[in-house]
Amino acid sequence: MTGARSYFFGIAKNLVREGWKPRREELLDAADWEQTPSPARHLEQVEARLALMTYLGGLPRSERKLLVRYYTEDRAALCRELGVSPASLRVTVHRIRRKIENVRQAETTSAHPPASD
Repeated sequence: MTGARSYFFGIAKNLVREGWKPRREELLDAADWEQTPSPARHLEQVEARLALMTYLGGLPRSERKLLVRYYTEDRAALCRELGVSPASLRVTVHRIRRKIENVRQAETTSAHPPASD
């Protein structure tokens, strides 16, 4: 082979060899994972948001408003405004969340009835 021909043949051979090497997989940090766009993750977020809207819509207005404010506002200020202790507010929110969980479990159970033997 001539000098130029063997040079380019060597480059082509190396390119082919590198193409056949197994690629190293890199693990993503949790922060990087959240930043990576994913149609499946977007769909999960949409489904979760729809479910949350459905469950919140099933609550009385006062409970729904309290639950949203509990997670979005200053809790100490909310306690003062409502005239309740922080412990009382936590118990109230826990009961509201338990209502939502009971509805969710009832829907899951009715959608997947136990198998009969």
